[in-house]
Amino acid sequence: MRKLACLLMVFLLAGCMATLSPYLNQSVQEGEERVAGIGDTFFEHSAGQNKTDPMMPMLGEIPVSGEKYDLTILELNQERIGLQYNEFYYQPPHTIGNTTIPGGWMVKQGFNNRFDYAVADKIVRFKGYEFEVLSVENGQIKYRRLK
Repeated sequence: MRKLACLLMVFLLAGCMATLSPYLNQSVQEGEERVAGIGDTFFEHSAGQNKTDPMMPMLGEIPVSGEKYDLTILELNQERIGLQYNEFYYQPPHTIGNTTIPGGWMVKQGFNNRFDYAVADKIVRFKGYEFEVLSVENGQIKYRRLK
């Protein structure tokens, strides 16, 4: 009887263990060309680990560690590219009273800056990434990720 109880405990504990899986998402891959306009995302990066809880499969994958940031085009003309930098944190799902609030990425306060780049330089450098500006015309930028 004691062995059966121990075996049952092992199965319950194993069933309750969450599965961790690493992830890395980048909106523009090396060598890829893009066309974007004002308000569009210029580049987005997220990396870390997701957790899947077998006891609560309806939540799906939940980030447990990681980082996420993006650059959004604010200004675009023949002289200058204005990019808005935003950094995010993950707010896990939680319950207030009888209401369950889903989790999601939230903008970190104070981690949103504007960066301006000269179109004549033809290169946008940001956090180890490099993008080549191919053309700017009709309110659109055509660019390629170099690294």
